[in-house]
Amino acid sequence: MKYWCSIILALSVFTACVYADGVDTVTVEYDTVAFDVCMTDFPVVYDSIEYAEGGLYFVEHTDTAYYLLLKSRPVYNDTIKDTVRQGRVYDKNGFYLTAQGVYTKELTSMYGCDSVVSLDLTVWDDMYTLFPNAFTPQGENNNFFTYWVSDSLNFELESFEIFDRKGTRVFYTNKKYDYWDGTYKGKVCETAVFVYRMFYRYRFTKGRLYEKHGEVILLR
Repeated sequence: MKYWCSIILALSVFTACVYADGVDTVTVEYDTVAFDVCMTDFPVVYDSIEYAEGGLYFVEHTDTAYYLLLKSRPVYNDTIKDTVRQGRVYDKNGFYLTAQGVYTKELTSMYGCDSVVSLDLTVWDDMYTLFPNAFTPQGENNNFFTYWVSDSLNFELESFEIFDRKGTRVFYTNKKYDYWDGTYKGKVCETAVFVYRMFYRYRFTKGRLYEKHGEVILLR
C-alpha cells in the first residue's frame, strides 16, 4: 500500500435523480474527497479500492457514496544551470554553496513529492586579467611584458613567471605589477614564443589560489 503525499478537502458535487414520470426532481448531494498523489505513488488504495491513475471517481457502497478526486502530481528530475559571483553564496533551490561544480540533492516539491534536482553551478570571476599577445623589447611603445587586472585593490599576486620553449624560466617575480623586459641573464631574448604563468588570489574568495597561463610572442 502506498502513502498519500497530502490531503485536501475539495468542493461538493451535486447530481440529479429524476423519477420515472419525469416531473419531480430530487437533488442529492455527494461529498468529494480530493488527494494530491505523487506520480510514483500509484497505484494507491483508498477505502479498499485500488486506483492506478489520477482522475475523478464515483465510489458507492451500501451505506454511503461520494466522489474521489485523485490529483496526479509530477515527480521531478531536473538539472538547473546557474551562476554565482566569486565570494558570494548561492542560496537558491535548496542549495547553499560557494564553490563551482555539479551537485545533486533530493528535494520535496510543493505537493510533497520527493524529487531529484541537480545543480550545475558556475562561479563567475568578476575580476578580469588581461595579457598582451606580443611585445617588442626596447621598442618605443611596447618595450615590456606585464598584465592588467580590472580590480587591482583586491588582487594579490603570488607569482608571475615566464618560460621559453625548452622550459627554462627566464623571468620570475612576486611583486605586484612587476614586468619582464624581454631579457635573460642581461641579454635580450631572440624572437620566439614564450609561456607565462601567474598565480594570484582574490580578496573575497577566502584565500583561494587562481592560475592564469598563456603564450606571448617576443618580437625584435
